[in-house]
Amino acid sequence: MSALGPGPGKMIKIGQRTVNVAAAEPCAEVEGWSAARGCEHGAVAITTQRAESLLAGPMALLAVIPWMLYRPLVRARNLLFDWGLRRQRQAGVPVVSIGNISLGGTGKTPLVALVCAELAALGHQPQVLSRGYKGDGQGNDEAAMLDWPVVCDPQRIRGAKRARAAGASCLVLDDGFQHRQIHRNLDIVAIDATRPWGRSDGRRGRTVPLGLLREHPSALSRANLLVLTRCDQVSEQRRDKLLSLLAKLGTGGTPVVCCAHAPSALCHLNGEKAGTPEDLAGQSVVAACGIGNPNAFTRTLRDLGAEIVAEHHFADHHHFTSAQCQALIAATPADALVLITAKDAVKWRALISGAEAERVRVLEVSAQMPADDLAVLRRQLQALAPKA
Repeated sequence: MSALGPGPGKMIKIGQRTVNVAAAEPCAEVEGWSAARGCEHGAVAITTQRAESLLAGPMALLAVIPWMLYRPLVRARNLLFDWGLRRQRQAGVPVVSIGNISLGGTGKTPLVALVCAELAALGHQPQVLSRGYKGDGQGNDEAAMLDWPVVCDPQRIRGAKRARAAGASCLVLDDGFQHRQIHRNLDIVAIDATRPWGRSDGRRGRTVPLGLLREHPSALSRANLLVLTRCDQVSEQRRDKLLSLLAKLGTGGTPVVCCAHAPSALCHLNGEKAGTPEDLAGQSVVAACGIGNPNAFTRTLRDLGAEIVAEHHFADHHHFTSAQCQALIAATPADALVLITAKDAVKWRALISGAEAERVRVLEVSAQMPADDLAVLRRQLQALAPKA
């Protein structure tokens, strides 16, 4: 298979807009990438910024041999599915998979919520199918954040049967791009525009364990729709660089849409409204989060005009303790608020109360698309088989 993609002067569509990829500033070369290479995937839970620094140092030498062994094994697995030697199992209802190819937060959960809302508007009864990663056996942070029914089960087929029995007419497979055992009617891949290949500078993407990519970027050719998340946090030039690289990877025929993760609510820890996100302008805050991309959270706070006096970044899905929360609040200046994400609030609510909880605010975000881009998503969803 040769490298595909538009040549000089070719165009790529993003929503209803067309970008001349040749006119964009040349993309940074990504070491070892070509459409002829295989696909890798993996999973670890670590703050992406810390992982990025570790993989740039001597620690990377220890990962070379595992990386060389791992790549052909995963490539072979993908080929078995591509050639039909391993078959995908039917869930019995239409399935929309939402996943990614990089480790760390790409903003899938708000996108899952948006897709569920659109499916419901089409008359479906959607349920989310999750493996419950880093959960307590009943669910995880992301499941608790969603206002839609969620079935958490590491065996997705078993979970699909439970969802169907509960009345689901359509399933949204959370983090499902690498879970190829289930047939999907629509494969959506989220790509974080601020760190598309696991690095904040957008360069030198490698697969785990030498990098933060779950799969080789050529795997994006399996997707039916690419969603560039956090597009509002990058310049138009950087976005066009990313589009240029996607075109070179052979995704020129795959629709690409933009998505912003916009602040939607400011709440007390108990869920009650605490004004609007715009009220944070000029407010001193301490930013604390345990998510995959903490820089995106602090960037959102700065864009709102908040004055960040301290930042505390924990690993993704960090299990906070009461002592940690109390110490963090105690160290916060009297005129400042502790700002956390909706994902972290799931754990914080059970750990503090009273006067301590009054010092905490939760910033909620939602996935928002321009009208033209949302129309592209809706057409893809409308193409699904009608509900049973």
